[in-house]
Parts: sequence; structure tokens; C-alpha cells
Amino acid sequence: MFVAFTAQFVANFCTLAGVGAFVTVIEQEFATNASTISNAMGASILLMGLLGPLVGRAIDRGNQRAIMLTGVVVMSLGLLATSRAQTLWQLGIAFCLFVSLG
Repeated sequence: MFVAFTAQFVANFCTLAGVGAFVTVIEQEFATNASTISNAMGASILLMGLLGPLVGRAIDRGNQRAIMLTGVVVMSLGLLATSRAQTLWQLGIAFCLFVSLG
């Protein structure tokens, strides 16, 4: 369980902290401002917080490996979709929904 916690902690830290390094690039690419990006990050963190107890209960009751692997796959698909986003709403859905769920 400690290994799963550590892996999830590192993945979330790298993903969420990494966005800060790209705020200026995202602003320029999608013609938006830092406030919009921060709102999307806030929504993403809120979704993770709301889903945390549900995922924790599922991990306690179910197969930890299967649940963690599903999270890795969903997060990976979300990051892939984020890299392919052409518009701001695509970026928002890819990151806020898929990456947060992963």
C-alpha cells in the first residue's frame, strides 16, 4: 500500500506542479489568461478531492492493483489528450476530467 501511495503522490505532484511551468505557454497558445488556467486547476483539484473518498473506499474493498492500473491508464490517456488539444475547452476536458480521474 505504501508503494501505491508513493506512486500516486509522485504522479499527482509532477502533473499538478508541472502545469505552473507552462502557464505562460498555455496563455499564448490558447489566447487566454492565468485566471482561466488557475480556475481549471482549481476545478481539477476539487474533483480529485470529491472523488478521493470514493476511490479510497473502492481500493479498500477491491483489487488495489486493478484500480491503480485503471487510474494510470486514465491519467495517461488524459495527458495524451491534453497534448493533442486544439482548443481551450478540449484542454479543459482532457486535463480536468481525465487527468483528475486518474
